[in-house]
Amino acid sequence: MATTPANDPTAPVLKAVEIYQKRIFEIWKVVFKKIDSKFKSATKFFDNVVNKGEEIASKVGKAVVEKIIGYRDTVFGALERVPQIVKSALRLGNKIINLIRSAADPNKIINVMKRLFMRYVKMLREIFAMVKQFFEALNPLGTALAVVNALKSVLRLIVSWVGEVTNANNAVKKAKTLLKKVVKAMKLEIKEAILLRKKVLRLRPA
Repeated sequence: MATTPANDPTAPVLKAVEIYQKRIFEIWKVVFKKIDSKFKSATKFFDNVVNKGEEIASKVGKAVVEKIIGYRDTVFGALERVPQIVKSALRLGNKIINLIRSAADPNKIINVMKRLFMRYVKMLREIFAMVKQFFEALNPLGTALAVVNALKSVLRLIVSWVGEVTNANNAVKKAKTLLKKVVKAMKLEIKEAILLRKKVLRLRPA
């Protein structure tokens, strides 16, 4: 009997992957490109904190400087890694979509689809973990930057580069605004993907 949309075992996977593709494309193209641009404008400030942090530590406290350096590493590390895995996930997602759409008999691609979808969900979870870690680093980083920003006028008498804390502050605020909804939406989508993964694992060719 010919497979119909009602009993096509690949249909839920196709629908889900199309949704996830839109989300991770948004993370890469819309969110992280904008965030990356903002943080790049603050690179000089962060580099100076790393290399010359002792110049302001006596005024803002060593703990503040260490916090900026520590969370700066988390943020810039994510900005480098997230686009790489997102691009890989987009390629894999497109491969799954093309596989399902081009199949004459969906039952004959079940095993291949299962393997690809397992890898895809693993990538989604990795992306979400990195984005979540990035997002969670923004609050403590912003708090530390706020201390420097509050003393900016005084610190300028010691070092000229501290004025660039404004760019860093703006980068954190922009990132928080852009990522808040994304993290919330992706949290739900990851749960759905894990549940779908369990169902897909149970699929057997007819």
